[in-house]
Order: sequence, then structure tokens, then C-alpha cells
Amino acid sequence: MSVKETLNEGLKRGYEITITAAELDATVTDKLKEAQPEVEMKGFRKG
Repeated sequence: MSVKETLNEGLKRGYEITITAAELDATVTDKLKEAQPEVEMKGFRKG
């Protein structure tokens, strides 16, 4: 992951954040596993 500051004027800040597809996939997978036991969908068993 890389973070680049694009705007720095007084109290205003802008950033450009670049991440790889692998980093994004790993994070999404972890969050889905974390939420899995609590998700309820009609027609599906819990968990």
C-alpha cells in the first residue's frame, strides 16, 4: 500500500491511496469471515 498526499492547503488535505488487488482481496476475505456468523439472509441458514 502506498499513500501520497495530493493536497495540503491550510486545513484541507487530499490523499491518493494505492493498494494491490491481493491486499484488497485479503482484507475483504477477512472481513467476510468475521461477519459470517452474524449474517442472516432469507432462505439460508445462519452462519
